[in-house]
Amino acid sequence: MDQFFKDMSIEKFVEFIKIVNNITFGFSLEDLSTGEKININADVPLPLMSTVKVPLMAEVFYQIKEGRLNLDDRLPMTNEMKVPPSGVLCFQEEREYSVKELLYLMISISDNTATDILLEKVGIENVRTRMREELGYKSFTMHTNVRGLWLMSFGRYEKLHSMRKEEIASEWTNLGYKEKRRFVEKVLEENRDRPFTKFEEGGPHNYDDLAFMANLVDNRCSTSEMNDLMKKILMGEVVGEESCKYMHHILGTQQCDDGLGFYFPWASIDYRNKTGGIWGGSADTGIIRLPRHPIVVTMQATNIPGAITMKVKKEIGILGEKIVEHYSNAPSTAPKDPSL
Repeated sequence: MDQFFKDMSIEKFVEFIKIVNNITFGFSLEDLSTGEKININADVPLPLMSTVKVPLMAEVFYQIKEGRLNLDDRLPMTNEMKVPPSGVLCFQEEREYSVKELLYLMISISDNTATDILLEKVGIENVRTRMREELGYKSFTMHTNVRGLWLMSFGRYEKLHSMRKEEIASEWTNLGYKEKRRFVEKVLEENRDRPFTKFEEGGPHNYDDLAFMANLVDNRCSTSEMNDLMKKILMGEVVGEESCKYMHHILGTQQCDDGLGFYFPWASIDYRNKTGGIWGGSADTGIIRLPRHPIVVTMQATNIPGAITMKVKKEIGILGEKIVEHYSNAPSTAPKDPSL
């Protein structure tokens, strides 16, 4: 890490990333050994990208606890359900997969097809209600599955083709939750048999248009509330202690580490997390298990120009380095890790 970056505090470095790159950036961190918190733009609902798979995972375990689902239950995958590009199921033949297999694929390699199969089983409405009403995360909204997000991003809705960006943004923003759900369902129905290989025909053709649509229609939550969810998973306070241990284990299998863990020394850092990314966006929410400082941290960045995507990703990785370096050397007021 350059000395210039080393001398900056975590807060100043977050502001540096946001201002220098002219992007939207939300950040939340809590040191569970001291109670110290860092929150920057933390109460603004921002696109979740694939970090939305953590609330979905929690809902799966809630329904298992309620007897509505079992880890060994087998769910069908059909060709119509396949959603590239992340994951492997979109390359497989039609068959059934267990809930346990789908959870692993959804978190470990961010498999989009596994995500949509689980979401169809538990229901979008149930995930939203659980997060907003039972857990109290009022900034959380979920109105689309992954396939719907991709279809919307690629402009696969006839009405959008003749509209300017400002008109699309105005119309979408003014829709209520139920109207957005109906909008997405119509898009899904119109494109039910359309293979993803043909999406380049008739939709946006450049990065900025794709990024604009993805940022507009993605599911959202604030970093402060996503961070609290990760804290509850770490502390055994979501669903039940055994379920949290299982979720904690699954998060430890996550392989898409292009977020805060970009430069982590994996031999010595225990990082349980879920990353997310789409055109113009990057997200990461996770648990850093340092010897004296269990840390929960969440970041969401949007409106990233395509030309500087890799630059921003590297700076987010440097931010992760700074967090580990700071809390590895900071004094702790707690005698031990209070988590699971």
